[in-house]
Amino acid sequence: MRLFLTTILSLTAASSAFMFDGFSEENCGGTMQGGINVYDGSCAEWIAPLKSFRFTVHGGNHQAAYFFRDNHCGNLNNVAIKNWVDGGTSWQIGACYNVGGTADAVASYNG
Repeated sequence: MRLFLTTILSLTAASSAFMFDGFSEENCGGTMQGGINVYDGSCAEWIAPLKSFRFTVHGGNHQAAYFFRDNHCGNLNNVAIKNWVDGGTSWQIGACYNVGGTADAVASYNG
């Protein structure tokens, strides 16, 4: 039973999501999209354009968040901003971050 639980917890950690609130204006102002959930190795292209964000849940170990312009998840030429979102020396829970333009897609990669 212990081995089973350890295996399940390991698999869960490997696919951890990060969560954030997105805002239509800089400095976490304007309209908020709350509880956006991005699993490791996935892309959220359905979000409304955002200019700032605030993390509510960190992702798993070595997880990075990429905010893209023009709905282009995976196109590294369209990255507006990126950083680690694993709780280390990265974006912190509750702090507000500006995109530096507008992003309308967010992806998560385990690096």
